[in-house]
Amino acid sequence: MHGEIWKSSRAFSWWLGVCKSREQNTNSAIMENICNPFGPFWDELGVNFDSMKAFTVAYHEPERWVQRFSPSEYPVVALKGAPASFPMATEHRALQQYMEWSDSIVEQGQRYIQQNFPGRKYVGIHLRNGPDWEKACGHLEGGLSSFMASPQCINPRSSEKEHVEETGATVVYVATDKNPLIHEIGSHLADLKVSVFHQDPWLPQLDLYILGEADHFIGNCVSSFTSFVARARTVHNKPTSFWAVR
Repeated sequence: MHGEIWKSSRAFSWWLGVCKSREQNTNSAIMENICNPFGPFWDELGVNFDSMKAFTVAYHEPERWVQRFSPSEYPVVALKGAPASFPMATEHRALQQYMEWSDSIVEQGQRYIQQNFPGRKYVGIHLRNGPDWEKACGHLEGGLSSFMASPQCINPRSSEKEHVEETGATVVYVATDKNPLIHEIGSHLADLKVSVFHQDPWLPQLDLYILGEADHFIGNCVSSFTSFVARARTVHNKPTSFWAVR
């Protein structure tokens, strides 16, 4: 899309509010392109912007959105963040149907699947067990119902072994921010003769794609990463479960 629909002379970065750059020299880069994490994110994808503009339009203002961002004038709009509340409101989840993976992500994701477990049913799981997750657990005094992305699930109760058996899967694919627990999962499912895979891809979106393609997905109720996968699977009528909360 970049270089075709998205012409280099019309590449604008839209922001809601101002990020404070640690560098004062913005002659060779747009401010957002040198603000962490936005700068490194776009730099990794090889995308540059010609200018940065402000917006104050939200999901619930469709008429203003069309007026402000005319498709003929702005065929592609790159946003610093979603113009909506977090976590995503229930009535906005269906918007996921308009999200499509690039050919590059599909190609890389399918290549991994075909090289490692072609034609085999698999259960994809998302594990959050890094230090930020441990810190997050200390903020649950107000309950789980309104914490981060938790509104996506109610009373989550999911057994990994149960879903592997029900799906007839012979593979478990693990996406995680720290420890994939490959040995532990393999031991737990030893009687089912399941193979466990984890790749720690260079781009997290590859994990999102592969989890979205799984025969069954088990995610972290609170995680926005899980929420992305769950929304995509919902609009494509694919089953999703969430880890039990104790």
